[in-house]
Amino acid sequence: MICSLPGILFGFIAGLLAVGGGFLMSPLLMWMGYVTKKAVATSTIACCFHRVLVLSHMRHRDIPI
Repeated sequence: MICSLPGILFGFIAGLLAVGGGFLMSPLLMWMGYVTKKAVATSTIACCFHRVLVLSHMRHRDIPI
């Protein structure tokens, strides 16, 4: 639960600023003690997972474009 709160906060900020979440999540993960490679890899996996979900919703026409 503690790790999900920064994700929610930075996701909200990224949405308001219209920037990618990895732009904010990688430095946060490094601040939390992750090695740089692990922080970047974690952000990349999260972005790829998000992309797959968005494409799935677009394919099934669940969200308007």
